[in-house]
Amino acid sequence: KQAFLAESREIAATNQRLENHQSSNIPQQRLHFSGEKAIPVLTVKFANALIEPFSVTDLQQQLFDGPWPTGTLSDYYREISYGQFSFTGTVYDWHTLSRNDAYYEGASNGLGHDSRTGELLKETFQSNDALIDFGAYDNDGPDGVPNSGDDDGFVDFVTIVHAESGGECGNSNMWSHRWTYGAWWNGADFVTDDAAANGGKIRIRDYVITPGLNCDGVTMISKGIFCHEFGHALGLPDLYDLDQSSEGIGNWCLMASGNWLTPDSPAHMSAWCKAQLGWIQPEIISLRDSTAINDWLFDGRLLPVETDASALKIYPDDDVNEYFLIAYRTKTGFDKYLPGEGLLVWHVDDTQTSNRNEWVPGSDPGRHFRVALEQADGRWDLENSSNRGDGGDPFIQTTFDCNSLPASQNYASDGLPFRLHPVQQSASEVIFTVDGICSVPEITVTPQQLQLQPTTGDSSFFTFEIANLAAANAPPLEWQLVKRLEAAAALQPAAYVNSYLSTASPEKGGTDFRGANVANSSQSGNSFGYRWHSSDSANGIPFQWTDISAIGERLPLGDDNAISVALPFDFPFYGKLFETAIVSANGFLTFESDIGNSYWHQLMPDVQSPNGLIAGFWRDLNPARSGNVFVSHNIALNSWVLQFEKVVDYSGSSEYTFQILLFPDGEIRLLYLAMTGNLQTGSIGIEAPGGVDGLPISFNSAFVHNQLVVQILPPDDFPWLTIYPKNGKIYPGESQIVQLAFRSSDVPAQFLGTLQIYNNSS
Repeated sequence: KQAFLAESREIAATNQRLENHQSSNIPQQRLHFSGEKAIPVLTVKFANALIEPFSVTDLQQQLFDGPWPTGTLSDYYREISYGQFSFTGTVYDWHTLSRNDAYYEGASNGLGHDSRTGELLKETFQSNDALIDFGAYDNDGPDGVPNSGDDDGFVDFVTIVHAESGGECGNSNMWSHRWTYGAWWNGADFVTDDAAANGGKIRIRDYVITPGLNCDGVTMISKGIFCHEFGHALGLPDLYDLDQSSEGIGNWCLMASGNWLTPDSPAHMSAWCKAQLGWIQPEIISLRDSTAINDWLFDGRLLPVETDASALKIYPDDDVNEYFLIAYRTKTGFDKYLPGEGLLVWHVDDTQTSNRNEWVPGSDPGRHFRVALEQADGRWDLENSSNRGDGGDPFIQTTFDCNSLPASQNYASDGLPFRLHPVQQSASEVIFTVDGICSVPEITVTPQQLQLQPTTGDSSFFTFEIANLAAANAPPLEWQLVKRLEAAAALQPAAYVNSYLSTASPEKGGTDFRGANVANSSQSGNSFGYRWHSSDSANGIPFQWTDISAIGERLPLGDDNAISVALPFDFPFYGKLFETAIVSANGFLTFESDIGNSYWHQLMPDVQSPNGLIAGFWRDLNPARSGNVFVSHNIALNSWVLQFEKVVDYSGSSEYTFQILLFPDGEIRLLYLAMTGNLQTGSIGIEAPGGVDGLPISFNSAFVHNQLVVQILPPDDFPWLTIYPKNGKIYPGESQIVQLAFRSSDVPAQFLGTLQIYNNSS
């Protein structure tokens, strides 16, 4: 966590110098990207270091030889190149430098004008020159044989590992970087004593410096940073934002912050990087080549890019430098900790030199990333530094077209638009269509208003019509109905309050509105219309547990961590639809990105973060200490399941196994299988986004017990109105009849409701 945070605190001026050297001072040599490339790894410790921090044999195993529990760097590159390429190399013995660390680092982590990194390089190369044949590492010629006469006389790349943690951990140590030897020595290269096949001596120009220790200052450095820096050896640029005004393309690419996905399991390179290195040959669609843009259709099928070298390239106009790259990313192999799965749409402009200038709607279209990720949720979290990627970024069943947000347009908005529509997705493939259709569904509803005043016990039936008036080439209208009470706090009976906060209880056989008008300080209670009951109630549903530990996806949650997870359906919650949920280690999920001090459970509603949450058993839990957290799509129940299994509290004295189930119609179930220890400290309930409304069920009270199920019913199920159907798909020129049934039984007051029709029209 410390490294993750510290890595984002890079000094802007230093980054500018590094960027300038990367783009202008380093020659863009053409390397072979098939077979193996050997890299020398030189280890050094400062004069004030008492011991060697680890054996070079261990680093040799982690990088090249194996075996290594999480795979080697060589394994990583073999996987991302589909077996076409990998690195090999030798880690050489420790050399002790002549001065202490502070001498070389100066006051700017070894990067500024006051540092003596050049002296460190010179000492390191001189001490190894007699021991190493550097000609063995000059292999950029076409025959694949080092120093054979077709090579350029320069060591392709050299890595120096120093015996400390990196300055990126927030200390004064040497900062990891790539640069040139001549940048420190007035443009001169280091000349070795090894003869070059074409005459003269082998020279060293390009180098990278990495730490030998992780940020804890004790354990040997993980391979993630080497994977990233070795990408530079292949000529790839940094794709994070060097001025730190955004997250670049975040954890979705090794050359951004993907090496921090987990240091032992870095993310794959983006499709753009793989295409640059020749490992992917994308299938090309040029929109300008079509004479009838609205008529053409491309039926596509992509396999996971982790195991199949497949991608799609779409040119929106005649500019060969700007295009879209589409690939299917899944949580497999080294990508297993990705924040989500689905089609990733990369927006590329190769006239840009870096990912320094982020673009969001309304900003200057001339300033944008070289490689940007079109994020399906339309939040621009990467550009806004909200996160480094989440489950809302991939296109799962979301259409990407001229009217979507983001839109399928070039930056100048003068290219031909297109529509990308994922049709079906599985773990093994995604099926999609691409066409030139830019029309959108056009919804009409007749009539617009219904009103009746039945006598007690009466039932009345009405219908209304939803139609799609769009052109014939438009996509179908997809709609979903959600019911919402208006002014419910004044209309709902005051007796229906949460039994935990009041002695009042629902009438026998009546509708259970417990929690409807609960007050918390100055905040109102649940005016939206949610209500709950439990298996302890007379009208409660029976307890039925389906274990998912064998089939679910395990979430690698640490203490107070949170992970974004894509939902298998759009979940309606307080009048909005959500495609992703953020799962907190502390027994709840939220639909908002700010989880605040999540270890401190609150009585809901409360405007303090986190908000927009569903709390199964919210308290200070620690799955990193003991227990597991799983998610799965229960197809039989058509529900999404979040399971906390034997998760302990922070002290380790209590253990809890419970589930949170979400259903497509907005129903929520909380199931408690085995709850031991402290059951009187915690919060259970739901809270609206923003925290101004909520449904508290239990707060620091003896409520939960084994074999308990709590059912939370959405306002879509209030008793006086039934709707059929609740959702549908209507093709252009067609319509659908919706039936409404009003019942006045058990309704003690006047009610006013609104039907909200969520749909994909403009």
